[in-house]
Amino acid sequence: MTRIDHFRALFLALCFSVIASLGLLAQASPTGTPASLVTVLTSPDASVFEKAKACERLAIFGDERSVPALADLLTDDKLSSYARDALEAIPGEASDAVLRDAIAHLEGDRLIDVLASIGVRRDAQAVGVIAALLRSDDEATAAAAARSLGRIGSPQAADELQEMLSEATAGSGITFANACMVCIQQLAKQGRVKDAVTLYDAIEAADLPASIKSKATYNIILAQGDDGLPKLIELLEADDESNFRLALQAIRHLKIDASPELEKLFHTVSPERQVLLLQSLEELGNKTALPTVMKAAQAEDSAVRMQAIRALATVGNETAVPLLLEVGAESDEELAETARSILAALPFGGIDTAILSRLTSDDIATQQMAIDVAAQRRIAEASATLFQLAASDDDTTRKEAINALAATIRMEHLADFISVVMKEQRSLGDVAMRSALTAACVRMPQEGCAKKLTVELATAPPTAKKLLLEQLVSVGGATALETVVSAARSNDPTMQDEATRLLGEWLTADAAPALLDLATTLTERKYQIRALRGCIRIARQLNMTPKERMDICSKTLAIASRPEDKALVLDVLKRHPSREGLQLAESLLEDPELRATAQPAIRLIKEKVGEASVTERGL
Repeated sequence: MTRIDHFRALFLALCFSVIASLGLLAQASPTGTPASLVTVLTSPDASVFEKAKACERLAIFGDERSVPALADLLTDDKLSSYARDALEAIPGEASDAVLRDAIAHLEGDRLIDVLASIGVRRDAQAVGVIAALLRSDDEATAAAAARSLGRIGSPQAADELQEMLSEATAGSGITFANACMVCIQQLAKQGRVKDAVTLYDAIEAADLPASIKSKATYNIILAQGDDGLPKLIELLEADDESNFRLALQAIRHLKIDASPELEKLFHTVSPERQVLLLQSLEELGNKTALPTVMKAAQAEDSAVRMQAIRALATVGNETAVPLLLEVGAESDEELAETARSILAALPFGGIDTAILSRLTSDDIATQQMAIDVAAQRRIAEASATLFQLAASDDDTTRKEAINALAATIRMEHLADFISVVMKEQRSLGDVAMRSALTAACVRMPQEGCAKKLTVELATAPPTAKKLLLEQLVSVGGATALETVVSAARSNDPTMQDEATRLLGEWLTADAAPALLDLATTLTERKYQIRALRGCIRIARQLNMTPKERMDICSKTLAIASRPEDKALVLDVLKRHPSREGLQLAESLLEDPELRATAQPAIRLIKEKVGEASVTERGL
């Protein structure tokens, strides 16, 4: 039976189990009792399909009375795999007995399959019979027997495998070793660790490839758990690189806190191994490793330093802060950035105080480190000093201070921040300053920020009004929308132009009613068109209920006068098909200028909504 066949059978068995749990199997099949299923198996008139189905059901409902009929099918080329699946699932000695007895009467693939089934059932009584096949002239049969003994995993099975391993050739050794490793796992599950170690020792003594022995070592360490720590240390101290990595992998898998042992070993190994040890110490997270990690953070090797700095994120405490502050100001950008990100994440209140004191440092690197960390930690108390630094003669310091203010200021400082941004737009770049202001605005309470921006807009110079309108779009909300709509109605052409443009980019559907109103009340034709198209964009792109979308489309069509705008509404109806939209699209067939465009759109909508009852109207 192939792996695919096996999974197929298991899947079908699961399906029947679900049906049975719902009480539906008896209804679906009047012949669903074990006795009736056995009748199907023994009937000469039943098809192969019916017998296969019966086997699948017996895997769920069968008992010892079903076993003889299933046993008769073990030699059947078409049904043997189904019979074995059922026998594997039926509890009791009867299934074990027929599978054991079948060994003497089968050969080739049928025998190999039965050996696999015995392994699945872990029938310890079959060990003697199976062991006789370990010396079979057929390599496939011998290998299947070894696998079966490995799955059984009893002490007797281990003895048989150990004996074969000592006699194995170069070709068969790997097969028996792999079976031994499975047996080690089974013995460990039973708590027979001593037997598992004995079998492992046999693998170690055999003439096998290093990769097989490493795999066996990993298995025995997992079997021993905490008791395997001496073996782990032995591997860590050895020269073999693969075993060194294997030992660290086992420590992480078992979650053994080997931090003291790793710390002792750290100073005796190469920088490459030090990096691996630091990774393990970081993952174990034991604070006792902090002295070793901090010393490694000052090593000459850059890779060791980098990994040590990273490890401080988990093993560090307040005593690591001065070191991180120092590294955060170094010229090595990667190291400095890593240290700063850790400073930003560590939960120690003393970091804020240390950062505030370094904002006024005479050392530029230290000062810029403090600005960066203050921004990442959002230290609101840093705002006063950052405003001072935003007036620095140094362009880099000014720009970084402004970006840090965007992350730290409170609402009451927003007006001052707007003034700084407007002042620096020309010298530090318009895009950069707009981005900084947006970053500040979007992290504040929506309505409060919108009201603050609205107040500033009323008194702002013409050059600043456009900037403030853009921020209102980023902030969004009822107040922001009302302010931008008011600007679109103003007598100032510049404000009208900018406000109608921004309304067309509004990110929420609540702007649609205002845009519809502007499309009919604004006197400037280009602004009417802009408002109308902004409304169509909202209907096309933003989330809303079908009713809301159709309402917008209907009202837009009612006021649209240009064919190209109506065609855009048709596109919305195609993107979001519905029966209501179909009726709306059909109304455009009366317009000669839109008929050719509407016809294919209507056909597409009909296909998507499955509408067949609407009059074709000449399509």
